Amino acid sequence: MNICIKKGDITFFNGDAFVNTSNINLYLGTGVGAAIARIGGPEIQEEMNAKAKELPGGVLERGDVILTGGGGLPTKKLIHVAVIGESPVTEEILRKCMKQSLIMARRSGFKRIAFP
Repeated sequence: MNICIKKGDITFFNGDAFVNTSNINLYLGTGVGAAIARIGGPEIQEEMNAKAKELPGGVLERGDVILTGGGGLPTKKLIHVAVIGESPVTEEILRKCMKQSLIMARRSGFKRIAFP
């Protein structure tokens, strides 16, 4: 496994997928999520909304992931991991987020992924 650390705008990443640290409601609101919505187009949020309808209560458990297309972004797919909830983020939640993101990447056969 090769690890490369780069500084830059993740929305320009041209690989298999990048990880979006999402809120539990799967809404592309601020920060990286807003950039994803602006550059990737509305189809990403629409796909997230469709997946949310399949979830109990319409929300992801913290640390859980969903996969969507990349819309107009250079990357093919997005791994959305629910980090932001109603309570502070703990080290345990961050560990689960990283682990579930990597499991999704492996199951999907991704070779090049990026984390913010």
